[in-house]
Amino acid sequence: MIARGSRSDLAAYRRIVMEFSGGKDSLATLLMLLDLGVPQNSIDLPVRW
Repeated sequence: MIARGSRSDLAAYRRIVMEFSGGKDSLATLLMLLDLGVPQNSIDLPVRW
């Protein structure tokens, strides 16, 4: 957990794996990552069938 008031440099990671259900919480998380400057090609949204 990241302490309140501090930020991790998420853009420094080469790859971020995120489960995405399509619901409001996962959409908000994806948008937050993009807003924090994480490149789109660094975000991996695996598809489960």
